[in-house]
Amino acid sequence: MIAAPGYSARGASEARALGDRVYITGGTAVLNVPERYRWFTEPVMAQSQMTRLLIAQHADAPMLDRLTRSLLALRRNGSWGCACQNAAALDALVALAGAAGPPANARASVTLGGATLATAAFFDHKAGQRATSVPATKLPRGTNTIAIATDPGPLHYAVTYSYRLDGNQRGGLSGLRITRIVHPAGAANVLATMGLAALTAPVDVAAANVFDVELQVITDHPVDRVQITDPLPAGFEAVDTSFKTSNAAQPAQSWQIDDQQIYHDRIEAYADHLGPGVYTLHYLARSVTPGTYAWPGAQARLIDRPEEFGRTATATLTVK
Repeated sequence: MIAAPGYSARGASEARALGDRVYITGGTAVLNVPERYRWFTEPVMAQSQMTRLLIAQHADAPMLDRLTRSLLALRRNGSWGCACQNAAALDALVALAGAAGPPANARASVTLGGATLATAAFFDHKAGQRATSVPATKLPRGTNTIAIATDPGPLHYAVTYSYRLDGNQRGGLSGLRITRIVHPAGAANVLATMGLAALTAPVDVAAANVFDVELQVITDHPVDRVQITDPLPAGFEAVDTSFKTSNAAQPAQSWQIDDQQIYHDRIEAYADHLGPGVYTLHYLARSVTPGTYAWPGAQARLIDRPEEFGRTATATLTVK
């Protein structure tokens, strides 16, 4: 419609209306189709058509990169689904490649405090991504500036810095929200809630008791491939209710949570797709060893978009 004679103004207006429905994060851009139209179009078709529309409108490179990441994230086992969805997605990628042209040879370097941390060379379509890890002991002390230089550009990059702070820390909300709620097993009363606010008092429990730990995940937009991780404090051990010898029943949880695994130091769960709403996950934990322990925050994050996540506040657990 944009290119048709006499319809360019109307086409531009429609394109702006569709652009308002694109949910943009630091690394992705997803077209949110209204629920009443979900029966008419699949997410792959909608994302492909939106990508081609913005290519025709000469959108900037960061926006096209976000759209492409979101389209690739819709693949399952290397495919988008049926033949028509694969064709639509490939049409969008071919249009994107044609608009971008061949990649330029480039060199990149990363410096911190005047010291070079990493260098990389990129040639044609080879070695399109490089990752470098630097231990904290190698980082200069004090306030320093990290600089990334390319010749020529542009270069897309991500810098992450992981560390643990002393004391209880508040939670985080970056596209997703998660809350941890602790109940006595089989009871509705709440012993502790770990959400966004930092806890001012430790969580006190008695030894040799079973507790129901509830995780609430909230999203206001459709998300795919969600990983939920809840570390266990050293004084707790998870109860595997799948064993016939276990006499504890796990409370019901949202059916959209596809898989849940119990490890010696954490609980992990996975959801392939979550629409806007509130979802609950439960597991049982037994207090076994008296003492005072750090309880890290639970986290929900998107596997394909790690910058979109939620984290509960950390806590101090006292087993008496």
